[in-house]
Amino acid sequence: MRVSKISRVIGVDDMDRALSFYQSLGLTVEDSNAHWSNLTCGDGNLALQAYRPPEPRLVHTMVILTVDDLEAAIATVEAAGGELESRHDNPHAPVVLAHVIDTEGNIVQLAELRK
Repeated sequence: MRVSKISRVIGVDDMDRALSFYQSLGLTVEDSNAHWSNLTCGDGNLALQAYRPPEPRLVHTMVILTVDDLEAAIATVEAAGGELESRHDNPHAPVVLAHVIDTEGNIVQLAELRK
């Protein structure tokens, strides 16, 4: 057996609103309908599913977007209807991080590599 692809799927309440949010961050919509959308950026992908279980199980999964300018990315998130949850700048880490909340309530990590 060989794994050929890893996909991230997150649930959304409003597909159009979620698509607009992720497109504003630079992701490209490959295909989309009212129930499922596939987005790409470089060699990574993200799927949006218009479904949330009535009683979600606690799952630790995270979408991480590598950005070239963390402050500009945070501003773009906020302009697109998201919000900054927290910022992490450990001087010993190779990245500066921010956790933001998308328009659907999902936590997304933004990571800028230190120069």
